[in-house]
Amino acid sequence: MKNKLYLVGLFLYVICYKLLINNSNYFFIYIINPTIWLILSTYIFFHNKDIYYKYQKQIIYLLFIIATIYNLIYYGLGFIFGYANNAYDTSLEGIIINLFSLVIVAFCKEYIRAFLINSIFRNKFFYYFLITIFFIISDLNIQTIYSDITDKSDIFIVFLENVTPSLTYNFLALFLIIHGGIWSSFIYKCSFIIPSLIINITPKYELMETTIFNVLTPVFTYLYINYNIEKKKKDSKRYIESPKKWILIFSLSLVLLLFFLGVYPVKPVVILSASMKPSIKEGDLVIVTPCDITNIKEGTIILYKLNNYQVLHRVVDVINSEEGIKLVTKGDNNNKKDSGSISESNIIGCYQFRIPYLGYPSYLWHKFFQNQEVDVEIGD
Repeated sequence: MKNKLYLVGLFLYVICYKLLINNSNYFFIYIINPTIWLILSTYIFFHNKDIYYKYQKQIIYLLFIIATIYNLIYYGLGFIFGYANNAYDTSLEGIIINLFSLVIVAFCKEYIRAFLINSIFRNKFFYYFLITIFFIISDLNIQTIYSDITDKSDIFIVFLENVTPSLTYNFLALFLIIHGGIWSSFIYKCSFIIPSLIINITPKYELMETTIFNVLTPVFTYLYINYNIEKKKKDSKRYIESPKKWILIFSLSLVLLLFFLGVYPVKPVVILSASMKPSIKEGDLVIVTPCDITNIKEGTIILYKLNNYQVLHRVVDVINSEEGIKLVTKGDNNNKKDSGSISESNIIGCYQFRIPYLGYPSYLWHKFFQNQEVDVEIGD
């Protein structure tokens, strides 16, 4: 009964904190919240049981290797993407405050997670799932997520950027605690938190690039550690497949998914009209990249917004007016120029090349089944 009341209190605190506390309330974030997690963990201290973990030392050793490789890659790529000043205060006082507010909370969370998994709900998959969902909610900034969703088109990207990293991390934490105990999940968490608190620079990644790191790292960690654990099992006679193939497949799949969603500067666009025949045909997939209107000349093929549509047509005239540069466009297969002119605010990007027929499934789907606007090119 006491454990159930504890769980209810923990759940109510997290929900109230996420829904009611303003993100700018720094006193609560840096003082009150860590203190409450410490109080919640104190109960666990008197009720937790010591459990022997056969693979704990090996898992911790592998985690140090993974964390070292991750940080070398993450910060090393800054030489390519550039560096910016760290948003955290890296003075001695700032580091101490951030360590208290972030590392202490991280330890308390993993301590409570280990207690719930190994003491109350041991070996019960359904409760493992509920515990994981609970900690995902505790990680998310619900107010920020809500403010970022302005329309339906934002839901998937916001989910990908916010929920997916927490999802992959928390399922990894479940795996680590089951096989290696609290110290394995806590060391994994701190190996990424602490460098971000003490290094005064950070790579200038876009949000989606950071998301890729945060999603792939837990997946790779799970595959690598699970592979090594299976190899150590003396009673395991089945063939153990190397994780290299799955790491490669998952990486490529995620990169391709993000590419086709158009989150990179390079944008894939499916052609749905015959307005640019014979150079570009229906069902072709064209690649469009951002471009400056000052560099656009006659003959350049551009993708631009027209009301609720996206149009891929060729520039036939460049007009320098008092209001700025205006572009007149025309489809190669059309008899007349497009009505009106295109300003800089309407331009999405410039055509680079096409891949014939690769977009044909999307073309057929839109032609026969879709009655609403989708994120593809639509010509005259």
